[in-house]
Amino acid sequence: MKIDVNFGLRKRLSENVRAEPASFLNSFGYKIRLPLINTFPRETLAGMKLIALSTRHEGKDFFDAWHLLQPELDYSLVMGEAFKYANLFFDFHQLSEFFLDRVIANVEAATERELAACNQFILRPYWPDWQLVKNDLLFKLRQMRQQRAPIKTRSSWKPTARKKL
Repeated sequence: MKIDVNFGLRKRLSENVRAEPASFLNSFGYKIRLPLINTFPRETLAGMKLIALSTRHEGKDFFDAWHLLQPELDYSLVMGEAFKYANLFFDFHQLSEFFLDRVIANVEAATERELAACNQFILRPYWPDWQLVKNDLLFKLRQMRQQRAPIKTRSSWKPTARKKL
């Protein structure tokens, strides 16, 4: 049995950013102000979504990755964040140089039926065209694979041994 005890006293792996959320009611003329949210930078979130895409076919991961993987992102930083988090949190899921190939193969294998399973959480007028989302996501992932830039991380992060009880 392995137990990982963490009281949040160690240094964060990635910086937090403050995001200003917007309500869909604002588009109808209502002035809704929401509190700022602490979250991770886009590159970190995109890296975490790549880890999820490598192991499962859930529409929420496809949709999030599709929105996060924009051309202005530093793809080498996205990959660095993915490696950092996978190697820290998932002992069974060490990433290799073929990680992106595995992500692409898993995305290709996803069926529209699997992706549409998350439609129940989306208002009907906003249901995405899952085939379009999948194809565009594959295009973005293949662009990342072509770049094969050196992997960068946000800080001078070094993995530390985890305490096992």
